[in-house]
Amino acid sequence: MNINLVEICRLKYPGQIEAGNITFRQPDDDILIGTWKVEGVRQPLEADLLAEAPQYQKRFELNAFQIIGNEFISAKLNSVAQERQYSDSVSCTTYSSSTNANWKAESLAFIAWRDVMYTYAINVFALIGAGGVAPTEAEFIAGFPVIAWPI
Repeated sequence: MNINLVEICRLKYPGQIEAGNITFRQPDDDILIGTWKVEGVRQPLEADLLAEAPQYQKRFELNAFQIIGNEFISAKLNSVAQERQYSDSVSCTTYSSSTNANWKAESLAFIAWRDVMYTYAINVFALIGAGGVAPTEAEFIAGFPVIAWPI
């Protein structure tokens, strides 16, 4: 996945696109700056920003992978909770203070597993951020820890 002008601006000038200080237009296949109102910064040429792409590419890949990775984790959490008849992961965690010993044990096991899932993801994200190669989606999912439900 290659970075484009919009993503370079999003990384180089955080919050400016969301604030409406930088907008874009797209005549033909080119992305061009439409509006530039970044306080104290003179509007750069698109070519100059694109020349900076290599220094932002890795951060862009990491950000994109984090979004996708978190979506996969959320889907897995919900799926595993639903296998035990909870409506979703949040519902499962609410049983951690249940007076029903079985539901409480399941909830606590789920919470512990959820923490391991996110620790796994954080470690993968850190490796990518340190210059490592992002795993494929299949490799990332294959690395998910398995839950240990109580008997």
